[in-house]
Amino acid sequence: MVIRAARISGNAAGGQIMCSAAVVREINAKIFETGPDTEYSEFQPTQAIEVIRQMQIAVVPAGEIKLKGLEIPEVVSLVYPAALLGRQNLDASGSSLARVQLSIGQVRDLAVLCLRFEALASSRVFCPRFERKDCVADLSLETLSDEDVVEPSIMYGDPSVLFPPMNDKTSDLEVMMQLDSLSLRLENAAKSLTLRTNHLSS
Repeated sequence: MVIRAARISGNAAGGQIMCSAAVVREINAKIFETGPDTEYSEFQPTQAIEVIRQMQIAVVPAGEIKLKGLEIPEVVSLVYPAALLGRQNLDASGSSLARVQLSIGQVRDLAVLCLRFEALASSRVFCPRFERKDCVADLSLETLSDEDVVEPSIMYGDPSVLFPPMNDKTSDLEVMMQLDSLSLRLENAAKSLTLRTNHLSS
């Protein structure tokens, strides 16, 4: 029983509650009261039953899965509290949360922010390529020191070249991979900036 429960839990994705057909029968008997009591029904705590009822759970069949070490496939279902019932539609469509939460334009903005943050971590300022004339116009040659010439304080770049192209046909998986890459780069830049700050203050 313990092994079966562990195998079923291992098949659940992040944020999912997956249970066996036996658990669903118990839910129908004690929570929904739409099925007969099982051999375990009399042992279910009344307080736990009431709490689960207040959550207004929904049970969504997920089909059969093959569990490691067990020959017979298990019929499983997903359980959602009413507050998280919206996850059912996302899971059923097979799409990720990226397209719902972030548009392509917002991901591009995040990419530019990442470039600016990385430049800041190296004591420079990132200037997108299409802004180069404006940036140069703001700088007087008299203000440039020898150190600025050897190690320029401004980093120029074209975001559309520095990052993979994204459009309306970009899949959710590609967006998620881009977000994962950006989060890692932002984390590394933050660590670098912290080390630089600590070094200057010591």
